[in-house]
Amino acid sequence: MAIKNMDIRIISDIKNYLTLKKSRLKLILENLQGKNPVAILQRGFAIIYKEKEDKNIKSIDEVKINQKVRIMLTDGILNARIFKKIYKKLEIGFKNEN
Repeated sequence: MAIKNMDIRIISDIKNYLTLKKSRLKLILENLQGKNPVAILQRGFAIIYKEKEDKNIKSIDEVKINQKVRIMLTDGILNARIFKKIYKKLEIGFKNEN
């Protein structure tokens, strides 16, 4: 009887361990999916690259007027040219400016 109780306890511990690991894996996968570049594009964002390089542009200072760029969207790539630069710092959070 003691061996049977021990078997039941071991099986229960293994099930609990596997459930915990599955939950942890699910959280990791959700985190990775949120950082997936394709998922970001599907949310309506774009990735802008210099035309001749595979380097994405992160700042307005990285491009010049009349420079060609590639804009990657969810369903394709747009070729564009910079006509004007408007400096405006984006803030994190909400700010109502009326």
